Amino acid sequence: MKTIFLLLFAAFASFNAYASSAEPQNDAEAVYTKYIVAWKEKDLSALDALIASDYMTVNGDNKVASKAMELDEAKTSPTFNRMDIDEIHSVVVANAAVVSGIITYSGTSSAGKSFSGRVRFIGTLVKRHGHWQLLADQSAPAKK
Repeated sequence: MKTIFLLLFAAFASFNAYASSAEPQNDAEAVYTKYIVAWKEKDLSALDALIASDYMTVNGDNKVASKAMELDEAKTSPTFNRMDIDEIHSVVVANAAVVSGIITYSGTSSAGKSFSGRVRFIGTLVKRHGHWQLLADQSAPAKK
């Protein structure tokens, strides 16, 4: 497993050779796109299927979060009017993939206040039993 992640890191380091695209170019990118749509729509059953049981992320409180925490956050997250993947890249090695890109979002908070922004994301997916699942991800504000 360590070898796969080292290969992914080496391949990811050469990303500038890859073209940007907002359209998924492979199954791993398509699954990440489905994850974003499920998050926007608060489709908890889809998120449950798309997120690996051993998933981890660093949440908005700068804490490591599990799949259960991610699903709870999706339930209570603000309403998103827009959540578009503007750019997506990936490197796939065997049953692992690293997907990266930029998402533009906007919505309304529970207090009725509008919000918007852009984030750069990076996610690691694994293919288990013939299906890609999100194993880890992180996002940070993207510069314009």
